[in-house]
Amino acid sequence: MTANADQSISTTVGENYKLLVDVLSSTTTLTVSVGSSVGLDDVLASQNISSIDSYEFSFVATSVQSWIRFSISPDVPAY
Repeated sequence: MTANADQSISTTVGENYKLLVDVLSSTTTLTVSVGSSVGLDDVLASQNISSIDSYEFSFVATSVQSWIRFSISPDVPAY
């Protein structure tokens, strides 16, 4: 099962933005994306993260509102 958290932010079309992500646990796989509408990843394609670290992503806004999505999926052990 995947859990999503979506957050809208006001943006200016054509402006550059940085998204900083600190991962504090590696028991799940985190996916980060940015879209012009909720659920889309047309601004920043989905980025999968599975290691504890700090990450920086850049994107250029394509609309006056951008949506950041964080998704987590528990790691399923292979049998």
